[in-house]
Amino acid sequence: MYEALPPVADAADFLTQLNAQGAKGFRFLSGFAFTTGPTTFEQVMGYVKDADVTYSYELPPTAADTTAVENQLNAQGARGFAWGGPIGVGGENRTIYRKVGGSASSYSYAVLAGTETSASFLGQANGQGAGGYYYVTQQGIGGAFVNVYRKDSQDSATYGYEVLANPGGDNDFLAQLNAQGARSFRFKTPYAFGSEGAKVIYEKDLSQAPGFSYYALDDQGSSAAFIAQANAEGAKGSGLIGSYALPSGAIKTLYFTPTNCTGFLCDTRMLFGF
Repeated sequence: MYEALPPVADAADFLTQLNAQGAKGFRFLSGFAFTTGPTTFEQVMGYVKDADVTYSYELPPTAADTTAVENQLNAQGARGFAWGGPIGVGGENRTIYRKVGGSASSYSYAVLAGTETSASFLGQANGQGAGGYYYVTQQGIGGAFVNVYRKDSQDSATYGYEVLANPGGDNDFLAQLNAQGARSFRFKTPYAFGSEGAKVIYEKDLSQAPGFSYYALDDQGSSAAFIAQANAEGAKGSGLIGSYALPSGAIKTLYFTPTNCTGFLCDTRMLFGF
């Protein structure tokens, strides 16, 4: 189930909204924007409820450098709060942290130097994944790019990654998604490694063998239509990926359907990692 709420004025109001939604079992996804006219647009805060749990949130200021970020991540993780991503609200840069009610999980993080080639990324990500560290996302911090990895104290899974060239056609792109999904690889994000051109990163929980199928629907022009579509697809067992520019340039809304899948890789989440 999805909901869209109006944007808030400042960090304090956003934290109040987050925790009110979390108490209802809704997890924050992302802000969404819709063009409603030649000079008008609509912004909303998107939430999803896809598990029978509740959430609590914290919203500290974003740390200024790599060391401070890693220290903050691990301090919050030790208290059971997982990184939910950076966000700008009311002119302030804040970081979302989310805790699942009743969970015994704590989290440790590794913040490593960003990788400039697909080969170096795969070496780093698969090395970390073998130790149970999941690749969350790349993040710009203090003028440098770093890769952030997370390990859950209650999860013994290990992770594997593949990087493929971005296909040139829309049908070929969807065919690639589904071929990888049949091999238990979930689509993670598009990425450009320097001069290598557009690539696509895929991730796999090596402790299980789920399947993922993918499809694209027409993008919606308002939050009401967007939420209606997402809830209709959710009722069929599919999860939202979000608006995506296909190789042709057409903007579509991507969805995925997991099968035989447990854990967070089955969940709806924001494109790019959270």
